[in-house]
Amino acid sequence: MEQNSIHGKKNSGFTLLELIIVIVIIGILAAIVTPSFKSALVSSKEAALRADLYITRDAIDQYKADRRHYPKKLEDLITAKYLRFIPVDPMTEKADWKTIPSSVTEQNVYDIRSNSDKTGSNGVKYDEW
Repeated sequence: MEQNSIHGKKNSGFTLLELIIVIVIIGILAAIVTPSFKSALVSSKEAALRADLYITRDAIDQYKADRRHYPKKLEDLITAKYLRFIPVDPMTEKADWKTIPSSVTEQNVYDIRSNSDKTGSNGVKYDEW
C-alpha cells in the first residue's frame, strides 16, 4: 500500500535542497574538468604542430635530395607531388607558415616554422620549434 502525505496526495519530485546539492556537485565537477580539457586541447594542437612540421620538413628534404636544390616556395612541394596540400598551422589555424631561406642569396625554402607568437607548454615559442 502506498503511503500518502498529510493532505492525501502522493509525495513525488525533489525538494529544493536536493536540487541545490545536485547543482553544486555538477558545478564542482565542471570546475575540475575544465582545466584538464584546456590542457588536453593545447597538447593535441602541439602534437599536430610537431607532426605537420616533421612531414613538411621531410618533404622539403626529399625535394632537395631529388632535385639538388630547395623548393622556391612551399607550393612547389604540391606541384612536384611531395605533399597533397600545405598543412594548416594548428596554432594560427591558417596554412601560412614562416619560411626560412636556404641562404641569404638564395631565397629557397630550407625550413618552416609556425607564425604563432605564443609559447608552448615546454617553454619554447612555437616559432622556434
